[in-house]
Order: sequence, then C-alpha cells, then structure tokens
Amino acid sequence: MDLAINLQRATGKLLSERMEIRANLSRQLFLDIAVNWFRDFDRIKLDETKGVRPARLIAYLMFWIRKVKPVSAAYREADLRAARLSGGSVPSSKEIIDINERVAILLAFEFLADYAKGKSIIVYDASLGMDRPYIYDRTKFDAAVDRYLNQRLGSDGKSVLQTLIRDMRYKAFGPHNLVHLMDQFVFRLVSE
Repeated sequence: MDLAINLQRATGKLLSERMEIRANLSRQLFLDIAVNWFRDFDRIKLDETKGVRPARLIAYLMFWIRKVKPVSAAYREADLRAARLSGGSVPSSKEIIDINERVAILLAFEFLADYAKGKSIIVYDASLGMDRPYIYDRTKFDAAVDRYLNQRLGSDGKSVLQTLIRDMRYKAFGPHNLVHLMDQFVFRLVSE
C-alpha cells in the first residue's frame, strides 16, 4: 500500500510541478500497479544473485504504469486557464492522451536519480578497469536525461522520447524493452 501511495504522490507532484498538468489520479489503479510490480519483483529477484539492478526495478514499474494507466483526463494548466477566461470548456483535442506513457518515462528518470543519489547505480569505469558507483550531480544527470530523450533517431527526425511514447502506446512493448532502455541510459552515464 505504501508503494501505491508514494507512487500516486510522486505522479501528482510530477504532473503539477514539472509538467504543469492537471489530471485525475486513481488510487485503486496505483494499488493495482503496486501489486503487479511486487509480484514481478518477487519473481525476478530469484534470478539475480547480486541483487536486482535499479534499472530493472524501475523498468518494471514503468511497464505497469503504462499498462494500467492510472492517470486520466489530463490537460495543461494553460489550456484550463484559457478556457476559464473565455468562459468555455477545454476542447477535447487538448486532452493529453499519452499522459501515462509520459509519466512512466519521466518518473523512471526521477527514480533513477534517487538511486544515483544513494550510490546504488553502478557503472563500469574503463579508466579504472572496474565497476564503481555513479557519482551523482543533479545538473549533470538532468542534462544527460535531456540529451538522451531529445536525441534524434533515423530519417524521420523523431526524438527518443517521441519514439518511445509511440512504441509504448501502439506496439508490443514489454518490461524487457524498458530494461534495455534504462540499462542503455545507465551505460551512457559513464561517458557523461
């Protein structure tokens, strides 16, 4: 139950403070996410002899947020203000229908930052020839996330973020895909 409450709070904070979005959050669906995530965690921790990597834990949480979709009726605060000022309602075309995918991605990097603060992100340092804890610096970490999500892919010019949202929303996209995504980002942190 604590995970569900904390996840709902973190989502609400992300939406209001960082994204400037107002939305409905379902406590029952956050509970559903927590139950499914704990079931996965119990299963995957049996496979790991050195403990479960934070990237893997986070990827499974991302998967359940995206799958269960606990956020609904999401609108930008600016659109709500404009509608209030004009005396009308917000057009349905302004609803952010991919909000759960966006929340899953942004929360994943927030949680990864928390693990990095606690020195739980282990990276391979080629100059030392060994693994070491990632040395956390919020400004550098945020810049690395920004570069990673905004890099352009292929000839269509879509960013990693745009491609990831589309794939999470419309394609067969499981937790293993997300584990690779998070591991790739952690791997890149060494060179940042």
